[in-house]
Amino acid sequence: MCKEAARLISDAYQRPLSLRERIALRVHLCTCQACRNFKGQMHLVTEAARRLWQAPAEQFAGLRLSDKARQRLASVLGQRPPSG
Repeated sequence: MCKEAARLISDAYQRPLSLRERIALRVHLCTCQACRNFKGQMHLVTEAARRLWQAPAEQFAGLRLSDKARQRLASVLGQRPPSG
């Protein structure tokens, strides 16, 4: 069940989970510390990426992402890529 729970945790960042999926995940998380840890780690990584995405561009003046990479990040974060 851990493999399925990890998939649901990841999926939840890209789409709403069904009621059945939410219940199954919640039940599993009640009994599995490893999956609770994974969920917490996913949250931290997602929040870090979101904060970096919203940081002023001048902080990253020397760094460049390809347009394709920017579009993938925007898709995962559920946002439109910033211009420039």
